[in-house]
Amino acid sequence: MSKTISDLWERSKDIFENKTLEQILKFSGDGKLKDENNTCKEFRAFLSILPTDTLERFANECLETSFDSAAYALQDIVNELGARIGFTVENGLL
Repeated sequence: MSKTISDLWERSKDIFENKTLEQILKFSGDGKLKDENNTCKEFRAFLSILPTDTLERFANECLETSFDSAAYALQDIVNELGARIGFTVENGLL
């Protein structure tokens, strides 16, 4: 059975409480967001199950903290928020 960050979230949300988004990304695939790789797909699936307040925290983290995938993560977070309020969203390449 494959273990994803979504699986981990569903079983143990408390693990994520004190983790940065950069740390969470390292749990996923190879830890690097690249064009349509497993990390990217897993991260987008993860975002779709998170509460909106967690998405807000992650978006703020992307804006306030510099890490390798911050811009790509923010793009996916904004797309997820857009989809939640009714926009048609097409995920782009990273």
